[in-house]
Amino acid sequence: MIAGVEPQNWNDAFTRTGPDPANVRLSMAQGFELVLQASGIAGRPGLVAELVRHDRDMLAPAGTG
Repeated sequence: MIAGVEPQNWNDAFTRTGPDPANVRLSMAQGFELVLQASGIAGRPGLVAELVRHDRDMLAPAGTG
């Protein structure tokens, strides 16, 4: 689960509401907030920042973090 959301539901919500990599109008944080809202998750303080950090860490090349 991702922040209390089933992976398939997260992916569906992110696809519908998340930032478009080709035409970025939202930050990742804003995209995560929209996904959480679309999934009915209130979120705890710091959750979005934690998700952004985790996303950045997942994208960082091995050995550079």
